Amino acid sequence: MAITRTLANSLLYEMGLGNVNFGTNHFRVILMAADFVFDRNLHVTYADIFADELPAGGGYLSGGKELLIARAWEQNNDTGGASIAWQDVEWSAGPGGIGPFISGIVLSYNDTTPNDSMIVGEVRLGTAITATDGISFFLVEPGFDLQGA
Repeated sequence: MAITRTLANSLLYEMGLGNVNFGTNHFRVILMAADFVFDRNLHVTYADIFADELPAGGGYLSGGKELLIARAWEQNNDTGGASIAWQDVEWSAGPGGIGPFISGIVLSYNDTTPNDSMIVGEVRLGTAITATDGISFFLVEPGFDLQGA
């Protein structure tokens, strides 16, 4: 099962406008239904994808989980890029379970108007997962690398 990470094409543009700031914004991760396909060109905000988020229930809450910094935004002179990582995120499945889900979408979360939350990118799991009652699922150190040209 290969895990892939894909940034939204709009991310650098939105960073330039000041809409995404890794130093001050709040970030969340949501789980996406098994048939969801991330389009890095068309998926810009939560409004573009919310219909494919897992429904609430079985231990999953709509709007996902808050992400806490594990490795702060840092420059990498060897690759000509920068990277950030958040702490592991855990979901504990209750009756009915969680899933199946295929990925987590990281959002720069807008508390006032959640539908305007900007998409940072997708962490795709490679295969659909279902967490059954009593099982915990961990998304380990979700994060992204931005590489220079």
